[in-house]
Amino acid sequence: MLLAQLGSYVPADACTLTPVRALYTRMGAADQLCRGRSTFQNELTEAAEALRGLGPRTLLLLDELGRGTSTHDGAAIAHATLDHLAARRGALCIFVTHHPAVAALATARPAAIRLCHMASIQGGGAPASTVAGAADAADAGALVGLRMQPLYRLAPGAGPGAFALRVSALAGIPTELLRAAAAQAERLHEQQRRRQHAAQQLRVAATVVRACVDPACTNIGPEAVRLPVLLRLQEDARVSLADSPSDNRDSAG
Repeated sequence: MLLAQLGSYVPADACTLTPVRALYTRMGAADQLCRGRSTFQNELTEAAEALRGLGPRTLLLLDELGRGTSTHDGAAIAHATLDHLAARRGALCIFVTHHPAVAALATARPAAIRLCHMASIQGGGAPASTVAGAADAADAGALVGLRMQPLYRLAPGAGPGAFALRVSALAGIPTELLRAAAAQAERLHEQQRRRQHAAQQLRVAATVVRACVDPACTNIGPEAVRLPVLLRLQEDARVSLADSPSDNRDSAG
């Protein structure tokens, strides 16, 4: 877009572009220790400058906003920023993220956000969606033989999964470490599934509680049934939460 508005050569057979009045970027990772800025602070400083300049026909390129801190805090910052941008009419943005919760905003704001991912070919030509689960397989040795070829083109929808273990194998990380990482990834995914199940149980329990205190509510059934149901749901949720890890509070270095 910058080349086109300068009247320069554009490396494409054809293109359709919307002229913009300003272009802001927040990409890469670098600190400014001599000025007392960490990588994360530098990242947010650049993002703040872009947001201050936001206006009609402004283009923002934001890459992995919030990656320099804990998972939950980073996802929260990215989510709030994308939601703010989606609510602003006239501004254009390419927002890159690996947080599924942030990508889910496309469902909440379908008119403002178009969800895409970078397509790739996996393991002998299979589409990425058919082998994404291999990244979490316990047999990390199988990952070494899987190739991943990026196609350098956008495809509709969210990405099919994470390929961190496969990229680690391609980078030469020892197989025994990959096996340990794959096993740990599977444990974390199972704990996450348990937490989601516990949350669902708590929502059902809350419905039972409301039914118990509201005589007009008959959705749950006879009152004699409500208390045993509530106690069972409460116990299921307690066990699930006890087996789950605490919130992620660690920060990236």
